[in-house]
Amino acid sequence: MKGVNASSSPVKLYLSQDSRIDIFDREIGSYNLGRLATNAAKVKTVSATLPPLSDPIWSLGNQTYNIAENSDKETIIGTLNATHPEDKPLTFSIINNVDPDKDGNLAFSLDGDRLLVNDKDDLNYETNPILNITIEASGGELTDTATVTVNLSDVQELTIIESEGTATFAKYSDDSYWIINGEKELQLQNRKGKTYSDSTNRNWNGAAVEVDESGGYRFLLQGQNARSGQAYVWTTNSEGVITRGSHWKSKGALLPLEQEFNIDLNGDEIIGNSFTTIEQEGTATFAKNLDDTYWIISGDWEVQLQNRKGKTYSDSIKRNWNGAAVEVDESGGYRFLLQGQNAKSGKAYVWTTNSEGVITRGSGWKSKGALLPLEQEFNIDLNGDEIIGNSFTTIEQEGTATFAKNLDDTYWIINGDQQLQLQNRKGRSYTDNTTPNWDGVAVELGSADSYRFLLQGQNARSGQAYVWTTNSEGMITRGSGWKSQDALFPLEQEFNIDLNGDGTFGSPL
Repeated sequence: MKGVNASSSPVKLYLSQDSRIDIFDREIGSYNLGRLATNAAKVKTVSATLPPLSDPIWSLGNQTYNIAENSDKETIIGTLNATHPEDKPLTFSIINNVDPDKDGNLAFSLDGDRLLVNDKDDLNYETNPILNITIEASGGELTDTATVTVNLSDVQELTIIESEGTATFAKYSDDSYWIINGEKELQLQNRKGKTYSDSTNRNWNGAAVEVDESGGYRFLLQGQNARSGQAYVWTTNSEGVITRGSHWKSKGALLPLEQEFNIDLNGDEIIGNSFTTIEQEGTATFAKNLDDTYWIISGDWEVQLQNRKGKTYSDSIKRNWNGAAVEVDESGGYRFLLQGQNAKSGKAYVWTTNSEGVITRGSGWKSKGALLPLEQEFNIDLNGDEIIGNSFTTIEQEGTATFAKNLDDTYWIINGDQQLQLQNRKGRSYTDNTTPNWDGVAVELGSADSYRFLLQGQNARSGQAYVWTTNSEGMITRGSGWKSQDALFPLEQEFNIDLNGDGTFGSPL
C-alpha cells in the first residue's frame, strides 16, 4: 500500500460491539452504517469505501539545504525532516544520487537521518551550483519519497602555483599571493597591509615559498623584463607579513636560491650548482661553476668566493692571475691561492676568507723563495721547477741548526721540521749572488728562539765575518758588524769553522 491509503477501492470492514470500524485491527474512524448494523451484539461483515488518510510521512515535503562548495567528505549537510503518523522509526535511503564529476564516487551519503558529503569534488559551484537527489523514507509498510535540493555556495579558491617544498605558494582569484602551510592560509602583505600579485610590478613574479628556520617564511620573487636573470627573497613573520628583503641576486648568487626553492632561476636547466672540480687534494676543494666563478667546497658546505661587497671572481676577472687552490685556515675560514699569469708570472697571492668565503685580507704578491711555503701549503708547483716546496742542498749541519740553499740559491735555516727562509723585515731574501763580498756559511740556534747566521767575507771583505741575528721565523733583527783578526776566534768556536785560514778553530794556544 503506497502511503497511508493507496486508493478509495472497497475493503472489508468489521463492526465491533461499540459500533467502531476496524481494518486489520487498526482503528481508523467512526462511521454511521445506518441499517447495515442494528444489533450491537452481532458482528457483521460489510463493504464500504474509505477516504484517504490525511497524515503524510514527510511533514515538510521536498527539502532544501545549503553548503559551501568543496566541503570535505562526511561534512553534515542537514538532518532530514520527516515523521511517521504513529511516531514509528523511519529508515532513509537515497534512491537517486548524483556524480557530477563522473569518477564513480557519488556525491552524497546518509548516516541515519543525516545527509552527508561523500565526494567533495562533486560539489563544484562553477559547474553545478544546484544538486537534486531523491530520498525515500520507509516506516514498515509505509513509504514515501521526496526531492532534496542541495544549493552550493561559491567559495573563493586558491590556485596552487608551487607546492614541492616546506610550504605552498598559491594565488587567490584576484591573483594575490598566498602562503599555505598545512591548515594555515596567509596572505602575503607588508606591514601596512599592502598585498601583492604579478601585476604589482612588471619586473617580477612570485615563484615559490619555503618555511624559514625562525618560524616565518621566505618568499621568492623571480625577475622579469628589466630584472630578468635576477631573484629577490622576502622574509616574513609567521603571519606572512614581510619583515625584510634580500636585495636582488644574480649570477652565482642565484645558485643557493635555486637549491633552497628547487627552481631554475638562471635558465641553465640545472637546479643549484654544477661544479667542475679544479683542485681537491687538501683540506678543501676549489671548484668552478658553469659561469666560471670560484667556489669553495668543504664537505657539504658550498660557498662562493667574494669580497665584502658581494663581487665574485673568475679567471676572466684579471688576465694576470687564475685561481689555483684552496685550503682550510686554522681560524675557521679559508686560504685561497691565486697563481700569477702574464705580468705576474712566477708569483702567487693568497686571499684569506671568513667561513662564508668572504675575503678579509690579502697576502701581497709572493715570488722566488717566498713561493716555496705556499707550494707546500697548497701542494702545487708555483715556480715551475717541478718540485713541490723546497729542494734543499745542505751547506752546513754540524751544529744546532742546518744551513741550506734552495734551487734558487736562497739561504734557508732548517731546525727539525721547521724550514725558514732567511730574509729581512721587508721580505727580501739572500743568496751568494746578493753581493760579491760575502757568502753564507753556517747557522746556529741563538737564545730565546732565535738564530745566528754567519757570513764569511769574500773579495773586499776577505778575512772578515759578520753575524745576523734573526727571530724564530728567520727574519733578521740585527747585525754584528764586520769582525776580523782576534774577533774572529769566538765566531770560529761558535760556528765550528776556520774563518782566518790558520787551519784551527778559535784562538791558538
